[in-house]
Amino acid sequence: MRILGLTGGIACGKSYVSFLLKHTGCVIVDGDRIAHSLTAPGGEALSDIRTRFGDAVFDPDGALNRKALGHIVFSDPAQRDALNALMQPRILQRIHQEIEEARSSEAAFCVLDMPLLFEEGLDALCEGVICVYLPRDTQLKRLMDRDGITREDAEKRMNAQLSTEEKAARSQYVIDNSGSREETRAQVNALMQTLSAPRRRRSSSPVSVQCPTEAMESGSTPAPPENVSSPSDRPLPDTVNLRHRVAVPAPAEEPACNPSPIARESRHASRDISTSREDTPVSKDAPPLPQALRTVCIVLVFLAMASVCACALMQSYLFARAQAREAAYQAQLTSHPVRYRELIETYAAQYNLQPAYVEAIILSESSYDPKAESRVGARGLMQIMEDTAEWIAHRLNRASHSFDDLWDPETNIQFGCWYLSYLSSLFGGDPIAVTCAYHAGQGTVGQWLSNPAYTGGTASLILDLLPTGPTKTYAGRVSQAYGVYDALYYHVLNPLPDTAADSAGE
Repeated sequence: MRILGLTGGIACGKSYVSFLLKHTGCVIVDGDRIAHSLTAPGGEALSDIRTRFGDAVFDPDGALNRKALGHIVFSDPAQRDALNALMQPRILQRIHQEIEEARSSEAAFCVLDMPLLFEEGLDALCEGVICVYLPRDTQLKRLMDRDGITREDAEKRMNAQLSTEEKAARSQYVIDNSGSREETRAQVNALMQTLSAPRRRRSSSPVSVQCPTEAMESGSTPAPPENVSSPSDRPLPDTVNLRHRVAVPAPAEEPACNPSPIARESRHASRDISTSREDTPVSKDAPPLPQALRTVCIVLVFLAMASVCACALMQSYLFARAQAREAAYQAQLTSHPVRYRELIETYAAQYNLQPAYVEAIILSESSYDPKAESRVGARGLMQIMEDTAEWIAHRLNRASHSFDDLWDPETNIQFGCWYLSYLSSLFGGDPIAVTCAYHAGQGTVGQWLSNPAYTGGTASLILDLLPTGPTKTYAGRVSQAYGVYDALYYHVLNPLPDTAADSAGE
């Protein structure tokens, strides 16, 4: 098993590249996920964090206030070092455990997805490092847009890490994420094609293997790696924008030396044999092929032609199928964007929700517009009414609260996640009931739960049995988006099944 590192600056798109690598079959050891599990409710690092940083970085319910802790550690290098000293031994232990699990699964590649790979010296575990690169100005803008923070806060977070330029200089492979998603995916596919190619023995005179783009310019076609399949049957791209070339050995030349007497005698003997054969007369009256043999030859030629035609038709079908899958996949990515991911994951974990479900609610409520306002006065990403916001603020013990606070993405996401958690506890975790209550109110859902026509005799609402109307449509839309977000960005077991591709193409 080959161990690779994956790193990049904050907001450079490392998560998307990690998703693509996992889609090719790599085992991903996610440092952010490991750190998050250590600081989630009940996490083993919480007690040490409380001892070191005090109660000020914890909410009244005992959950870690990541924003408060982040403000401290990003403003003071000494505090950041103290937090790293608490977290890194535990993270490193988990990393080694997951590497061994990947090794036992006989995976070909294990990727250490670590934003601080170089800073923590974890590149020593890797035989090669992949860096996701963005120019600094682009990185800064994406970070501000993604997290809804000021330029000053964004620069503090970026300055807390090595610059992306330095990480790229220290890496063996660089993925330029400043273009489109298609261009990034093309680079990842080409990189994995290069890494999956059979390794050759080292030689003292290495030569350079062309990237696909260079091969096209020279008129040659690079051979695909053996026993490696393209992810999700999608064709690999024809072009690539990688900074890395792989050195492989050149074939050793035969030594220039005089042949031995034995070799000279052998050549003379061969020449004599050749001459003797030329002197031997050959009969020109060869008998014709039998009729049966000629028939067999004709049939074999016909079968060969039929086989070639069948292969061509199958290749055409598979190519069209791959194009349909790719188009459906791209349509899903376009229609299900991810923004404010860090905030969503933080408050989803705090209130025991699935982040993919919160993403689906935000997409259905506001399409990620933090300034959205409905005709009845609901505001922000999760469309919260003023009276509901005041009640939530009271339950969260907020001394001062203004309805205008809901224009702030973090406040809106926190309030919305708290309310979803409250509804979940009220309706026993039934996702359809929670979704309907978020849209139509608790009273409506309470009436529906008491009607067997809507529950099918169970204790939960059945989506197909609900009365036709806006709430049923809303619940169906959220359920569909929840499944897509979960597959695309969070669990990624099978990002786009055949059935999804077929339905998307209809």
